[in-house]
Amino acid sequence: MVIVFGRKIYGTVEESGGSSVQTQFVHVYYLPLIPIGSYLMLGKNDRGAAIGRKIPLHLPSVLAGYLRAWGYVGILACVAFALTSSDSRVQALFWLLLGLYAVGVVVWSYRRLGKLSRERRGQYAAYASVSGYACDAGILARTDPAFAENLRADVTTRARGLMSAGYRTAFDPATGWADVAKDPTVMDRSFLEACLTLARAEMARSHGSERRRFRKVHDDLWQRIRALQPPALPGPNA
Repeated sequence: MVIVFGRKIYGTVEESGGSSVQTQFVHVYYLPLIPIGSYLMLGKNDRGAAIGRKIPLHLPSVLAGYLRAWGYVGILACVAFALTSSDSRVQALFWLLLGLYAVGVVVWSYRRLGKLSRERRGQYAAYASVSGYACDAGILARTDPAFAENLRADVTTRARGLMSAGYRTAFDPATGWADVAKDPTVMDRSFLEACLTLARAEMARSHGSERRRFRKVHDDLWQRIRALQPPALPGPNA
């Protein structure tokens, strides 16, 4: 008997603009058993090869990998048990109802699990205007520390240029860029999107009160961006 096993990608989630998160599993007969690594997929290069970065195991992707594969096994098993329970209608009904529940779980895993909301797709589109990838800027920051540092340097330079004469002379745009971005007189959308992306990157790299502070900055800037062009959010297939 030949045992088919190997490694395979399952659990594609957070699809947006050619980017997604996927998880590689050890499989037996193409059924995922052990997750061995999640990846942020960023599209393809000029030669058609996939561009990906390894990230910590991504729980929604891992769960999607299990449910979308093993869910079908559960459905078939329930149908088989129902058909072989002809001597007990109650038992057959139980297995049929359990099978219907399994169908619902599989449908949910495809249609809801790891799907981005309209709001989140809009934020990813804003991040893409800065990073070039329609994905979570927080994941980019954790996988590439230089991304956040380079973005911070760019935002600092642009903030300095946008500072009005009313700012105090001791004001440091390297730490006060969020205040510049929240100034109602600043209407530069590209600058606001860069600050939004930086806030998400810093939120992913911080903890506790600092994380909450950057979350507040991120949410405030997103509302400002939406107010500039409401509600320019991508459609469901973006």
